[in-house]
Amino acid sequence: MEEIHLGLATLFRQYDLDLFETDVSDVRLAHDFFPPSARLDSKGIRVTARGVARKEPGEVAEVERGTWA
Repeated sequence: MEEIHLGLATLFRQYDLDLFETDVSDVRLAHDFFPPSARLDSKGIRVTARGVARKEPGEVAEVERGTWA
């Protein structure tokens, strides 16, 4: 589980992401099949990438916009 946290932290630190068609019901736990899971009809947490994050706060590189699902 710790590897997932490190991977997600790296992803969010390196890219400027916005939530895409995602609300709290996509994250709220609805079922407990050993690992808890979101509602069954959820498409998961989806984001759009605005750019590659830079070391300077607020500075973002220009990249082609895309949707990752």
